[in-house]
Parts: sequence; structure tokens; C-alpha cells
Amino acid sequence: MAHISDATQQLVAIATEADVAELDVCFGGLRIAVRRTPQPASAPAPAVCEVVHVTAPMVGTFRRMASDGAHVLPGQPLGHIHALGLSVEIPAPVSGRLRQFLVADGEPVEYGQTLCAIHLDHSQTGGAKP
Repeated sequence: MAHISDATQQLVAIATEADVAELDVCFGGLRIAVRRTPQPASAPAPAVCEVVHVTAPMVGTFRRMASDGAHVLPGQPLGHIHALGLSVEIPAPVSGRLRQFLVADGEPVEYGQTLCAIHLDHSQTGGAKP
């Protein structure tokens, strides 16, 4: 029986090295079939989030202070939210390119609503991810 086991192991090794999907060998009254299951193609690595969304910290009317496509630095004002005579500045949380505002100038906003998206600038952060 060890002879058959050795022969089977050798056939598996040959099929693997030669990248053969299926191999049938018959000798005497014995048949050995080796079949490899195709491996699924590896999925591409998931994309790393390169965009930071800036959200409204309160309800009010949003006023822009920056333009789509502008380069912004951390702390730079992106706009203000006005409510009941109070004005709250919305600073850029990261360095990057302001991809787009998702709210029009003068438009009412809700708490937590996304105001804009900033594409991270890794050259300014040394390649670090947030």
C-alpha cells in the first residue's frame, strides 16, 4: 500500500509543478486521478480611504470661505455656519485638496450633514494616513 501512496504523492507533485489541472494514470487494474481545484483570482486590495468628509457640527445656514479644488491646510477655515446670531467656523481637519462642497453657499444644513470632501495630501503629512 505504501507503494501506491508514494506513486500518488509523486503524481500530485508532478501535476503541481507542471501546472496541470487534471491527470489520470492507469496501470494494471489501478487508476489514479489527480484533479486540482482552480484557485479563485485574488481580489485586489481594498482602496485606502483617501478622502475625509467634513460634517456640520450644528444646524444653521452654511457660508463658504473656500472654493472647490482649493488646497487647504489643517485649521484653515472652509466656511461658517450661522444660527440665531451665532457664527461657528468650520476648519479643515487635514491638509489636502478640497474635492467639492456638497452644500451650496447659503443653504440650510443639519447636524452631522456632510459639507465637503477633502482629498488627503500625503506630501504634506509625510505619507501618514489619518
